[in-house]
Amino acid sequence: MRVFPIGVGTAFGRRFFNTNLIVQFDSGGFLLVDCGITAGRSLETIGMSVLDVRNLFVSHLHADHIGGIEELALKSKLLLGRKIDLYINQGLVDGLWESIRGGIEHTQLGRLRMDDYFNVFAHEEGFVLEGVEFSSRPTNHVNGMMSFDLGFGNLLFTGDTVFSRDYVVGRVNGFGTVIHDCSFNSVQKVHAHYKDLIENRHLFDRLYIIHYEDDVERYRQRMSSADISLCRQYIEIVVTPSWI
Repeated sequence: MRVFPIGVGTAFGRRFFNTNLIVQFDSGGFLLVDCGITAGRSLETIGMSVLDVRNLFVSHLHADHIGGIEELALKSKLLLGRKIDLYINQGLVDGLWESIRGGIEHTQLGRLRMDDYFNVFAHEEGFVLEGVEFSSRPTNHVNGMMSFDLGFGNLLFTGDTVFSRDYVVGRVNGFGTVIHDCSFNSVQKVHAHYKDLIENRHLFDRLYIIHYEDDVERYRQRMSSADISLCRQYIEIVVTPSWI
């Protein structure tokens, strides 16, 4: 099983595309983790297309995580006549449709619905895909907005979240590799600040950061000194299945 980001940047960054990942199974199939505004371009950069996507996980409803779903849904439906298998917390289902319906509800095929585009696998705490058990738990991103992480094998992707010691202590145990949301911007309060991650580095085994700003080079040495790695676009992250 391979994991690699197709984007590692913030919502409004220009250099690194939106933070979206691919989990590739031994069979060759894959799960796309979020599908932001830049997902189509990110995929094309590595010779892929949204038409290759058959499985999608959605962590929350910000545009850098769902803004590419309109293209994905329309092309899959109209060009291939195929539905996307959608893995999503049940609390996000209605909100996702409200977010994307304006661009895909009315088509030459008539008025379509969520289940015309997706096989919806709504879950409470996780799901199984290609024999792999995925767990998904709430994170604290924006007050009043539901957001979720994704864990599988020995890897945990936090998704978007502020830093919380309680969350790390309660959730990270058992995951040898953590891909953690990180920001170098002290103004915003909806992502984990890099100083919190450095200060609490002892709580993690292998720690990668993602969802960072365009000026990341200013902080690279500081993160490296704390033994914190930067996720890099299209660079594989090694995952050891927990069942081996």
